[in-house]
Amino acid sequence: MRSNYAKKLVAGTLVASMTITASMPLFADELATEIPSAGAAVIVEDYINNSGKETDIEKLLPTEATGSTATSNETTKTENQTEKTQTSNTATSSEDKLFANIAITKVSGGAEDYVNVRKKPTTESKVVGKIYNNSGAKILEKTNNGWYKIVSGNCTGYIKSDFFVTGSSAKSRALDNGYVQAEAKDAIHVRAEANTNSKVVTNVYKNETYTIKKFDKTGEWIKVKIKAGVSGWISAQYANVNINMETAITRKEEKAKIKKEREAAKAAAKAAAEEEARKQAEQQEQQASNDKQPEFKRRYIFEQLKLKFKKQLQQLIIKQ
Repeated sequence: MRSNYAKKLVAGTLVASMTITASMPLFADELATEIPSAGAAVIVEDYINNSGKETDIEKLLPTEATGSTATSNETTKTENQTEKTQTSNTATSSEDKLFANIAITKVSGGAEDYVNVRKKPTTESKVVGKIYNNSGAKILEKTNNGWYKIVSGNCTGYIKSDFFVTGSSAKSRALDNGYVQAEAKDAIHVRAEANTNSKVVTNVYKNETYTIKKFDKTGEWIKVKIKAGVSGWISAQYANVNINMETAITRKEEKAKIKKEREAAKAAAKAAAEEEARKQAEQQEQQASNDKQPEFKRRYIFEQLKLKFKKQLQQLIIKQ
């Protein structure tokens, strides 16, 4: 009878053949919801623990087509290399797809600088909104005269491409600024390195969100920051990936924002004035209270002060 090790080896092949690979999402509203099936693993584990014969596991494996022949070692090696190349290309394509149409503004002057969003691809066109430095947009189309048609927040319009970074530059900028987030689909391990044999650093749980620091070369693992000084790798197939950035504002939104800021400033000034008036009223009340002290009480205080001064004067004469 073959060893339990052999049984597990064949079982592992079965699980691998029944796994569904989850795709990398592009935006929050386009996230993939499929995750690898755990059912196969449960069935095989039950078999390993309870089966009486190792050979019975062959019944769980797919039946080969009639007349098929064994593949040579050379052919198998070539196919494995091709499969690895395809997996790597798929991972790279998925990661590139995530940032394919993402543009991030790069406007000189810091966070307070902005660029106008226009109705048509010309500087003479009506301004429909504005987008500040280091904000994100999705490119809808590229014009022949160097403009992008973008959508960012509730604002859609045109901006000169000179004010954006895209592709790998946008990816690096997004990762460096902590704009890329991973939301756990389930309770999963966080590992020290990008493989299942690595040490478990900690665990994360369903719906928890963490900042992504980097993707591995295969796209199968994501490095996330858990807290200050603690980071690790999680399996990409168990996480939803989102890009969260500041967005453009429309003219209407800008007017509402300015109005709200003015109202807040006015309310703060009113509160400060009321606080100052309260303090002054308290001081006046205290002063009035002092002025209303009975004559005998004020006389008593005077006599006490005079007596204290006399004692101090006597002590000074004695010392001399």
